[in-house]
Amino acid sequence: MRHLITAAVTANLVAFPVLAQVVELGVAEARPIFDETSQQVSVFVRLDREGAQAFAKFTRDHLQKPINILIDGKVSATPMIREPIVGGSFPISGLTSAKVADALSARLVSGQSVLTVAPAN
Repeated sequence: MRHLITAAVTANLVAFPVLAQVVELGVAEARPIFDETSQQVSVFVRLDREGAQAFAKFTRDHLQKPINILIDGKVSATPMIREPIVGGSFPISGLTSAKVADALSARLVSGQSVLTVAPAN
Protein backbone atom coordinates (compact mmCIF):
# COMPACT_ATOMS: atom_id res chain seq x y z
CA MET A 1 0.00 0.00 0.00
CA ARG A 2 2.82 2.38 0.87
CA HIS A 3 4.34 1.86 -2.58
CA LEU A 4 1.03 2.72 -4.23
CA ILE A 5 0.79 5.97 -2.29
CA THR A 6 4.41 6.84 -3.11
CA ALA A 7 3.78 6.07 -6.79
CA ALA A 8 0.63 8.21 -6.79
CA VAL A 9 2.42 11.16 -5.19
CA THR A 10 5.35 10.80 -7.60
CA ALA A 11 2.96 10.60 -10.57
CA ASN A 12 1.22 13.78 -9.43
CA LEU A 13 4.51 15.62 -9.08
CA VAL A 14 5.52 14.55 -12.58
CA ALA A 15 2.10 15.33 -14.08
CA PHE A 16 1.77 18.61 -12.18
CA PRO A 17 5.32 19.90 -11.63
CA VAL A 18 4.07 23.40 -10.81
CA LEU A 19 2.73 22.06 -7.51
CA ALA A 20 6.25 21.21 -6.42
CA GLN A 21 7.83 24.45 -7.64
CA VAL A 22 5.58 27.26 -6.42
CA VAL A 23 7.70 29.67 -4.37
CA GLU A 24 6.15 32.23 -2.02
CA LEU A 25 8.06 35.52 -1.89
CA GLY A 26 8.12 37.85 1.11
CA VAL A 27 7.65 41.51 0.20
CA ALA A 28 9.66 44.20 2.04
CA GLU A 29 8.43 47.11 -0.08
CA ALA A 30 5.86 47.70 -2.80
CA ARG A 31 5.06 51.09 -4.26
CA PRO A 32 3.30 52.37 -7.36
CA ILE A 33 5.44 53.98 -10.05
CA PHE A 34 4.43 55.87 -13.17
CA ASP A 35 6.49 55.88 -16.36
CA GLU A 36 6.08 59.29 -18.01
CA THR A 37 7.41 58.02 -21.34
CA SER A 38 5.10 55.03 -21.74
CA GLN A 39 2.28 56.49 -19.63
CA GLN A 40 2.08 53.14 -17.84
CA VAL A 41 1.62 52.48 -14.16
CA SER A 42 3.33 49.58 -12.41
CA VAL A 43 4.27 48.45 -8.92
CA PHE A 44 7.91 48.34 -7.85
CA VAL A 45 8.45 45.31 -5.59
CA ARG A 46 11.44 44.81 -3.30
CA LEU A 47 11.59 41.40 -1.67
CA ASP A 48 12.70 40.66 1.87
CA ARG A 49 16.04 38.86 2.33
CA GLU A 50 14.58 35.35 2.23
CA GLY A 51 12.33 36.22 -0.71
CA ALA A 52 15.24 37.70 -2.66
CA GLN A 53 17.34 34.58 -2.09
CA ALA A 54 14.48 32.28 -3.09
CA PHE A 55 13.72 34.38 -6.19
CA ALA A 56 17.39 34.41 -7.24
CA LYS A 57 17.57 30.61 -6.96
CA PHE A 58 14.24 30.20 -8.76
CA THR A 59 15.31 32.43 -11.66
CA ARG A 60 18.70 30.65 -11.89
CA ASP A 61 16.85 27.34 -12.09
CA HIS A 62 14.51 28.62 -14.82
CA LEU A 63 16.88 30.41 -17.22
CA GLN A 64 15.51 30.81 -20.76
CA LYS A 65 12.07 29.69 -19.58
CA PRO A 66 8.85 31.58 -18.91
CA ILE A 67 7.66 31.87 -15.34
CA ASN A 68 4.37 32.97 -13.85
CA ILE A 69 4.25 35.75 -11.29
CA LEU A 70 1.09 35.17 -9.29
CA ILE A 71 -0.78 37.42 -6.91
CA ASP A 72 -3.26 35.57 -4.72
CA GLY A 73 -2.93 32.57 -7.03
CA LYS A 74 -3.80 34.50 -10.21
CA VAL A 75 -1.23 35.02 -12.96
CA SER A 76 -0.20 38.66 -13.06
CA ALA A 77 2.65 38.34 -15.57
CA THR A 78 4.56 35.68 -17.50
CA PRO A 79 8.07 36.97 -18.18
CA MET A 80 10.84 35.02 -19.89
CA ILE A 81 13.86 34.67 -17.59
CA ARG A 82 16.92 35.77 -19.59
CA GLU A 83 19.31 35.94 -16.63
CA PRO A 84 19.13 35.32 -12.88
CA ILE A 85 17.39 38.12 -11.00
CA VAL A 86 19.60 38.52 -7.97
CA GLY A 87 18.80 42.06 -6.85
CA GLY A 88 15.55 41.12 -5.14
CA SER A 89 13.43 43.73 -6.91
CA PHE A 90 11.30 43.95 -10.03
CA PRO A 91 8.28 45.79 -11.44
CA ILE A 92 4.82 44.34 -11.89
CA SER A 93 3.46 46.05 -14.98
CA GLY A 94 0.31 45.84 -17.06
CA LEU A 95 -1.88 47.41 -14.39
CA THR A 96 -4.95 49.28 -15.55
CA SER A 97 -4.78 52.38 -13.34
CA ALA A 98 -2.97 54.21 -10.56
CA LYS A 99 -5.80 53.20 -8.23
CA VAL A 100 -5.15 49.51 -8.98
CA ALA A 101 -1.40 50.03 -8.41
CA ASP A 102 -2.03 51.80 -5.09
CA ALA A 103 -4.33 49.02 -3.88
CA LEU A 104 -1.94 46.25 -4.98
CA SER A 105 1.01 47.97 -3.28
CA ALA A 106 -0.93 48.27 -0.03
CA ARG A 107 -2.06 44.63 -0.14
CA LEU A 108 1.45 43.32 -0.85
CA VAL A 109 3.10 45.35 1.92
CA SER A 110 0.42 44.46 4.49
CA GLY A 111 0.57 40.77 3.62
CA GLN A 112 -3.10 40.70 2.56
CA SER A 113 -2.00 39.49 -0.87
CA VAL A 114 0.42 36.63 -1.47
CA LEU A 115 3.12 36.93 -4.14
CA THR A 116 4.34 33.65 -5.62
CA VAL A 117 6.27 32.47 -8.67
CA ALA A 118 5.94 29.21 -10.56
CA PRO A 119 7.09 27.71 -13.86
CA ALA A 120 4.78 28.74 -16.70
CA ASN A 121 4.71 25.28 -18.28
